[in-house]
Amino acid sequence: WSCSGCTGTFILEYGPTGFTPGTGATAGVGGTVINPATSPQLISGLTGSTSYQVYVRQNCAGFFGSNSNVASFSTLPVNDLCANAIPLSCGGAAVTGTTVGATIDAVGTCGTALGTAGGVWYTIVGAGTNITVSTCIGTTFDTKLGVFTGSCGAFTCVAGNDDACGLQSSVTFSTTLGTTYYILVTGFGTATGAFTL
Repeated sequence: WSCSGCTGTFILEYGPTGFTPGTGATAGVGGTVINPATSPQLISGLTGSTSYQVYVRQNCAGFFGSNSNVASFSTLPVNDLCANAIPLSCGGAAVTGTTVGATIDAVGTCGTALGTAGGVWYTIVGAGTNITVSTCIGTTFDTKLGVFTGSCGAFTCVAGNDDACGLQSSVTFSTTLGTTYYILVTGFGTATGAFTL
């Protein structure tokens, strides 16, 4: 926030969307207070893929201003960036995730054109066998999958798919023992949503 000509200290209160803000120096139900707060103010410890609301009020030597109008923001999925890919284990249980709010990754074409919708990343270490990854069960939006080797920003395409099972995707690829494979879950066009992988 900015306030030209303002003096004194400020209190910032944030919480998940719908929380009840407090008054004075006291947090409301579900809120967290930063006192004193600066502009800009770093807020740490937030949960990925979550919507938050923020209020600011002034502390004038123990006399408190009213809460500002609410400001809202959403955090990115935890595995939005390739560097934060979530490791999977072969034969492990299905994982759920979301691409809502994720950024677009410029990875080009890998079995299908990728990079038009936000995506999230996973890794799996090859066991020298075939591995199948799929969004076919429990996913309701139009997905695409890309599988790569290499490192973030310097990928080699292994396999990709669009629409293997209706509007969802599935890909089977051969692995090399000990090689890390990067899996991008993204959407067709600009489609985003929750998925099961």
